[in-house]
Amino acid sequence: MNFKEKVQSMTAKEIILAMVDSLTHPPIINIDMNTYGENRQGVCFGCAATNTICKISGVVFTPENIGSRRLRSKAINNNIFDDKIGEFLYCFERAIDALRGSELDIYNIYADHIKFALIVNPLDIKLRHLDNDYTNDDLKPYIELANSQP
Repeated sequence: MNFKEKVQSMTAKEIILAMVDSLTHPPIINIDMNTYGENRQGVCFGCAATNTICKISGVVFTPENIGSRRLRSKAINNNIFDDKIGEFLYCFERAIDALRGSELDIYNIYADHIKFALIVNPLDIKLRHLDNDYTNDDLKPYIELANSQP
């Protein structure tokens, strides 16, 4: 199953928990929420989206494959670039960036566009905008949100 198929088969709860698990300190990749993947002096930096992609795909990005969406797309797609996977990856990255920013409406626009699980907030859970200084405690409302999904 490729990355697109995996994401499209996941529930909203699974997607939220994948983000949470990928960010729980220590995160999979060093955090800089202002980038979707960057190589600085041989060290990978990524955001919530980059870490979530690593968690779901099982691929840990390296300095050689993190620097552009095209490279990341190839890394999660058996070293083959496919425009459809690239577009899907772009929308997924934007959706997860919106999720970590507590912007569920924007997340759902992207999710609806590329057909993966929408998120509801039936309990009106207050989510903290996750930035570089987030803590594991800041992730707890996201776990609560995951557990509230129908």
